[in-house]
Parts: sequence; C-alpha cells; structure tokens
Amino acid sequence: MDEAEAAHQYALKLLLNRPRAVLELTDRLQRKGFSPDAIDDTIRYFAARGLLDDRAFAAWWVEQRQLFRPMGRRRLMRELELHGVSREVCEEVLADLDEEAEFQQALSVAAKRLGRVPVRCDARAAARRRLAGFLERRGFSPAVVRRATEKLLPANPDCE
Repeated sequence: MDEAEAAHQYALKLLLNRPRAVLELTDRLQRKGFSPDAIDDTIRYFAARGLLDDRAFAAWWVEQRQLFRPMGRRRLMRELELHGVSREVCEEVLADLDEEAEFQQALSVAAKRLGRVPVRCDARAAARRRLAGFLERRGFSPAVVRRATEKLLPANPDCE
C-alpha cells in the first residue's frame, strides 16, 4: 500500500468515528507522519465527496455540545475556532442560538449545578458569585448569566 492510500485509510478511519474539521484532520495526518502531498491529496479527496466539511462539522459540534454539555455562544465559538473553523462559518452555525435559547440552556445547567440543597440566607451572595463564575466559564453572555442567577437565586430582602 502506498503512502496516499495509507493516508486515505487512516483519514477514513477517523471520519467514521465522527465528523472532523479540515484543520483537525490535517493535524492528525501530519502527526501520523504523512507527507504534505499525501495529506493534500487526502483532504481534497474527502472534501470533494462531502465527507470533510467545516460547516457540517461545526453544526454537529454545536448539536453535540448542546445535548451533552451545554454552553454559551462565546465558548462554542472559541472551541470551533480551535478546531480551525472560520469565524464566518462559526457565526452562521451559531446564528440559530439566540439569547432566549442560551438563557434556557444556562438555566438548565445552573439548576443542575445548584442541586436540590437550599442556599442559606447568609451564603446567598457567595452562591450567586460562584454560580455566575461557573456560567461565565461555560461561555454564557453576561446578560444571560445575570438573568439566570437572578431567577435561580433571587435577592431576598428577608435575608440580606
């Protein structure tokens, strides 16, 4: 088996596991030690057949994240860019994720984080700060973080 065929076989094995971005597949082929010509040929081959597409990869990535590890637009954008997806494609794919959908995701994530243990009055401010930090690290916008923390841990005049 020549090098180009070996690169095709290796790329196919990777693509059967899950969709890949062009940069991600290129990096994996380089790490495996294939020549630049074999890599270029492999990328062209799979892209021409629709098996290697950054837009399809980005849509799949966002769907998987929203199902299994919800996060905000900012973090999704950062992750996609780390995979080599262009900003334009990222914005296209994330266009459907409006602020209300992001808010619902944040509420879901925050409610799981808080659990069923009630927050004591004297610890409410600290709990709000911790929850806000958690949501911010998950990439939710400041407006969404503020709305979610106010809804789940409202300021209680009897406590503060």
